[in-house]
Amino acid sequence: LELGDMQQLDRRYREAAGTYGRAGAIGGGPVIEQALERQAIALQLAGDYADSDKACAQFLSKFPKSELCAEVSERYAENALLAKKEGTASESDKQPYAEAVARFTKVMEKFPDTTQANLARLGLATVQYQEGRFTEAAALLTKIPQSDRVDDLIGVSFLLADCELRALP
Repeated sequence: LELGDMQQLDRRYREAAGTYGRAGAIGGGPVIEQALERQAIALQLAGDYADSDKACAQFLSKFPKSELCAEVSERYAENALLAKKEGTASESDKQPYAEAVARFTKVMEKFPDTTQANLARLGLATVQYQEGRFTEAAALLTKIPQSDRVDDLIGVSFLLADCELRALP
């Protein structure tokens, strides 16, 4: 696992995903769980959203009671949004973000008081922003506490301000 972590730090995400896959194949219980979670993340960072989706789905079915389920579920939701943004999703034009919305909503419902729920709120607000629904996006973003707007959530305040400006008459 450490080799995969080092490769990921070096931004060699594809190689890290392979390393995590090998570690999961030869490791036992907890190693398999951690390796599969890290593999899903490395694949997402490599831009391989379809394979990351498969790894996330496999993790969620194998380890439904894991403490890592919130993180994997949120990454699974992000995959739908990122795949759509990259143009690799296969959804209809009527509801282009339907899969992402469903996945983000599930994360917010299943893990309501976690950082991942706030990341899901940000993801859902991003969808609403892309669809031009600025007032709804702003309302959702205000549910993320100021104190939580750090690290991966640093962009919340900027998106919120942009939504509020665009919603002005």
